[in-house]
Amino acid sequence: MKNKENIEYIDVPFSVICRDADDRPLAIEEENWIASETMYTVVDVKQDLISGEKGCYILLEVKPNEPYKGFMADRFEVCMEISPN
Repeated sequence: MKNKENIEYIDVPFSVICRDADDRPLAIEEENWIASETMYTVVDVKQDLISGEKGCYILLEVKPNEPYKGFMADRFEVCMEISPN
């Protein structure tokens, strides 16, 4: 599907695989952090509050500590062949 800016997007929920779990912020506890090569379900996509440009995934399986709302989308690879949509 495409949005009004003619940019490709996927309806939530969809599946992703974590490709980059390095550099965990100290404010996020280890049990609230993602793991490389693990599959997750994206339930929402937000704009990153810090950069204002990058996408941020809200995951079903794990929630980061405050002040973080989600995980940077560039840490993941979308799995089109196994997405729930």
